[in-house]
Amino acid sequence: MVSRESLHSLHDVALLTGIEESKIRYLENEFHDYFKLKQLDLRGSYFDANQVSVLSQLHRLMTEQKLSVSEVRHFYGHLFSERRKKVKMVAVTSGKGGVGKSTVTVNLAIAAAQRGLRTMVFDADLGLGNVHVLTGIQPQGTVLDVLAGKITMTQALAEGPANIKILCGGAGVSELANLNREYLAFLTRELERLAFEFDLILMDTAAGIADGVVQFLRLADEIVVVATPNVASVLDAYGVVKVARQAQCGGQIHFLINQVDTLQQSLGVFNNISSCTQRFLAYTPQYLGHLLRDPAVEQAYQARRPLVLSHPTAPNTLLFHEVSAKLFAEILPRKKRRNKDGNNQGFPSQAVQERVGRELC
Repeated sequence: MVSRESLHSLHDVALLTGIEESKIRYLENEFHDYFKLKQLDLRGSYFDANQVSVLSQLHRLMTEQKLSVSEVRHFYGHLFSERRKKVKMVAVTSGKGGVGKSTVTVNLAIAAAQRGLRTMVFDADLGLGNVHVLTGIQPQGTVLDVLAGKITMTQALAEGPANIKILCGGAGVSELANLNREYLAFLTRELERLAFEFDLILMDTAAGIADGVVQFLRLADEIVVVATPNVASVLDAYGVVKVARQAQCGGQIHFLINQVDTLQQSLGVFNNISSCTQRFLAYTPQYLGHLLRDPAVEQAYQARRPLVLSHPTAPNTLLFHEVSAKLFAEILPRKKRRNKDGNNQGFPSQAVQERVGRELC
């Protein structure tokens, strides 16, 4: 599906640049990780024009100016410090479908955007995406168009509520649900290229433990597993942790317990999962928070408008803001924007927070 008409083979790059093939491999190995947010990403055995240009610059710096690897890194770090800034990537996942994973993703994204973060949502449930339904948008392009080479990933981004950007997956597209590793790796690299445009990328994965899900979990700095008190959900959530650990996913795993009646109930569910992961996996996940069973969630879904916007004073709206503040604390702007009344823009007022807080107790 990905067009290679504009890509160059290793042999072609050697002819174009005059750099020996072994030297090209050396440069790629030395600088691939350091420059992965820019242009030096290898697509299988092919390079694009920008990658060829970067290779030429690297080679010239090391041969003509006699710079060492560390000196070249310093040189590029000075030129591209803004572009090298690392975006925070968070995967929202679940073992079982129907637990509210997409609802969590969208509302956390909007809560983060209201706090001043440049936020993108990637509907990584590639074959059965529904983020566009939850946000009420009509996307002009999807991941399928990106893979087909019709548009770039930047061009595929749709404008969502609260100024978030959305990369939509397919809805009922079987070929997207079963992408091979080459195309999954391509999507991963393209996501990394967007890093300098955003502070936060939230990936709404498919439910389960398929290869495509694990690929995105590996990419994440933080993994949020959404579970409910349902026995099947709890068992499947443990399975997600097990697979993530076996796949050596580096992101910290957090649990958000949804559809509970009380805080105590959510802690009971989390403790059951945590005791199993500690006993059998020697791993302790983190408790992120809980969301209440509330008909307002379904009302927002049917209205195709995220809860934090359609029901700004609902108990779960406050909980979404609390989870957002906790999960994204390290990247939140220090100064909060305030409206003309002196309240934090996009947040429930202090009086509303106090009232809802009393209702939750």
